[in-house]
Amino acid sequence: MCNDKRNRLVYTLAIIVFFIRVGSPLIDHLILGDLVDRFYSDDSISYMITAKSLAFDHKFNNMFGKSEIIRTPGYPLLIVPGMLLDHPELITIFIQSILSCLTIFMIYKISLEVFNNINAALLSTFLASIDRVLLHYSYVLNSETLYTFILTLFMYTIILYFKNKQLRYIILSSILLAMSIYVRPVGYYMPLVFVFSVFVYLIYKKELTKKIILHLLVFCMITCISVSLWQIRNFKTTGYSGFSAIEDVNFYYYNACSLMAEQNGISFQDMLNKLSISTFYYNTNEDIIDAVNKSEGILFKDQAQAYKYIKHKAIRIILNDPLTYAKIHLKGMFNLLQDNWFPFETKWALRNQPEDISGLTGLIMRKGIKGAISLLSKEQPLLLMLYILYSLGVLLSYIGVMITVFNKRIDGVFVLTIVAVYIVIICGGIWGCARFRHPMLPSFYVLGGMGLLTIYNKIHKALN
Repeated sequence: MCNDKRNRLVYTLAIIVFFIRVGSPLIDHLILGDLVDRFYSDDSISYMITAKSLAFDHKFNNMFGKSEIIRTPGYPLLIVPGMLLDHPELITIFIQSILSCLTIFMIYKISLEVFNNINAALLSTFLASIDRVLLHYSYVLNSETLYTFILTLFMYTIILYFKNKQLRYIILSSILLAMSIYVRPVGYYMPLVFVFSVFVYLIYKKELTKKIILHLLVFCMITCISVSLWQIRNFKTTGYSGFSAIEDVNFYYYNACSLMAEQNGISFQDMLNKLSISTFYYNTNEDIIDAVNKSEGILFKDQAQAYKYIKHKAIRIILNDPLTYAKIHLKGMFNLLQDNWFPFETKWALRNQPEDISGLTGLIMRKGIKGAISLLSKEQPLLLMLYILYSLGVLLSYIGVMITVFNKRIDGVFVLTIVAVYIVIICGGIWGCARFRHPMLPSFYVLGGMGLLTIYNKIHKALN
């Protein structure tokens, strides 16, 4: 492909991506007027409250006026400019649209850096630009778009480090990873997991040197100190020593709760109700102390004690039956990988209770192949055909990822794989779904794009 033609293709693709991402919420707003509620999810209100506190009170407080220890300040800071300009929804969504475009651009840059193949980079960029999850969350007031953008920058800078072994890339990548943790605490364990993985990888390759060990220590020091600063803040203001209480909430009200539901033979939602989850929600007038008091009959003096209690109880529950929990967690990981790729999936009511596998896979498991096809063909035969083709495309992309991982044993592939595997494992469990797939998608499309190109080249070579 000649340079002029290639550049035109890149610019055209960039313009299309920009207009899709910025145009979708803009057109939505022009048609529906001031109905900004469509930009909200269940989590949005908690971000808006803390952003308002940051913007006008210069504090990070929750709706009770207490120090917020569930949310972290990364994403609320993105909302602050909109708060100050009195249009938090529209301005934040516009910024997220730009960040989503930049994420697509970074996918192109990473692919080019890792494989030095313009065709693979363009294919990865095209596939990412039409992904429904990346597009959808660019106009939802959630932290996904900002987190994925920063995480993608982190992967790019660490890939540059592997190429150049320069300290500046280690410093920059460690700052970016720390920033991503402040946006979404799901990455809290990533610094240690990543450094350990790099250590083992370089020992295997016989490339571990004193210089690299020193650089890895610098990486650990910067990320750990950066994260510890927020833990010190939490301890000083509330007595809570953790980085974010969302870990305790998820551990007890989702992971342990799903196991208790399985053990008691009841639905996950019924078990949640037994634990008084309805009293503990971000936009209600009660907090964790009330929820524990109603479900356990124990009244704690402060939030820190209540969170410590549910965390330790969750650990005991899971350790008492680790095999059953492992099955639940693995099912969530599978659901995360296969859930809701197709744009019209929700029209068929393929999404079920959280303890079920969603999508066509879940429907087949419940109805059988003939039953599922019979049911869907009666409703929307054309959409069924498109869904099957789309699903085959997704399956082929996963095959492409595996081909790249096993055939391209290079540093960049290692970085992308470690990040993707971390996200899939940490986000498994009862609520494993398409939303939590968002941060692994840059890795998926870079690896998958190269793999699909490899498949195409082999087929083309065989035919000729």
